[in-house]
Amino acid sequence: MSPLPKKDNYQSAWSGLVLIIVTFMLLGVYFLRIGSPDLVSYNIDPNLVTYKSKTAIDAANNDDFIEYSSNNYKFKLSYPIGSNLTTDSSEEGALEIFTVSINENDDNVTLNVMPPEMQGVTRSSINIDSEQEILVDNLPATRIDGTSIKDGSAMSMVIIETIDNLYIIEGTGQNFEDIVSYFELI
Repeated sequence: MSPLPKKDNYQSAWSGLVLIIVTFMLLGVYFLRIGSPDLVSYNIDPNLVTYKSKTAIDAANNDDFIEYSSNNYKFKLSYPIGSNLTTDSSEEGALEIFTVSINENDDNVTLNVMPPEMQGVTRSSINIDSEQEILVDNLPATRIDGTSIKDGSAMSMVIIETIDNLYIIEGTGQNFEDIVSYFELI
């Protein structure tokens, strides 16, 4: 086989070098843009329903609410005075679920904190009538209204997903709306 003329060697070398440079540039853009959660844009629609009309400060200054916080699960919420608050922690295999239940007469609200990979299981517990993207504490969230698979009762669910946790608030009525309004990540 005869050697390639010098001109063809230079063209092959330049083509290879350009290919390598373009590949590294694309990989760099990928890892800078996608690999860093701080640079990810949520593309939040400014017309979304926002559940931050009330703040924890409002609740603290209101004798009708009590604040509950969990540094371990990085959230705080305020709930109506006179309600009964209970907490429970359980494990589903290697997955831990932390539950806060707030009960006042027949008005029950539940907050479950769980790993993000459990969102599908949670969504399968409700017959969805409507689903809406909202903001809770200026974070993207999803509100689902429908009926419980378990007993057919009306229910609402707000899903807030972070890198570490999935926060699911379930319930109905004014207590549900208030608790969602006062929910904050810390």
